Amino acid sequence: MRLRGEWCVGVASVLTTVTFLLLVLIHIDVDASGFGAAINRAVAPNNVTVYATNGSLPLQANAGIRQIYHFGLYRYCAYVDSDSSGLCGNHTTGYKLNPFTVIAADAPPLVLPLTLPIPSVKEAAAAGAFFDDRYLGQSTKAAYWMILIATVCTVLALATGVLKHGMTYFLSTLFTVLASVMLLVAAAIWTTVINKAKAINDLVLPGYGSLGITVSMGNGVLMTWAAFVVMVVAIVPYGLRSVICCLRVDHWHMLTIGARLFSCCTYRG
Repeated sequence: MRLRGEWCVGVASVLTTVTFLLLVLIHIDVDASGFGAAINRAVAPNNVTVYATNGSLPLQANAGIRQIYHFGLYRYCAYVDSDSSGLCGNHTTGYKLNPFTVIAADAPPLVLPLTLPIPSVKEAAAAGAFFDDRYLGQSTKAAYWMILIATVCTVLALATGVLKHGMTYFLSTLFTVLASVMLLVAAAIWTTVINKAKAINDLVLPGYGSLGITVSMGNGVLMTWAAFVVMVVAIVPYGLRSVICCLRVDHWHMLTIGARLFSCCTYRG
């Protein structure tokens, strides 16, 4: 029985650690590599420089749009051509997703007048969420706090799960259940937000043609769902270990009561 209990704790600890690592790596992708062509179609036959010439130029300083943007839970990173050349923004607690605002802040002075009016175009307004900073910001901030709570619960589950006591086994199971619920809500929010924002992928504007901006889930939503599944699976060994501990206690109490009854029945005094 003891070997089985230790095995349960070991499996649960591994699953909990995997969940924590998945949560740290969450991000979504915005590919703006086609946006430059859209801008130049709008100013044809002229030609303007849209993108940053190298990845070391400062962000949100109108120094040039980057081709690739990765938006994570705490900050975003922007890259020129590949993930090897770029910068990341400052670490922010409760980071709000606002991709178009970020892209516009990188647009060079000649490109900015062509970028800022886009959300007001009728076809762009119909595309919805990608340009709606309020909706994206509030939704992703709520998901952020859910994931943060889930991360804390994950760490607490890992910490309490290795302590050999009935109460800590119960607490580790409780923390795992709470983390699972938080991850389920966060994953549902992210899935809804990204699916709405992906309407920009097919957006065609007068003069611009295809806008050339593509939103994809990256590993963000998939990792959140994966973390949820792993956490749900972790409930089983944590819960099983808690049950085993309770059965041990009950078994010991039954033996104690039986011994007392036997002593009373055989007492000759």
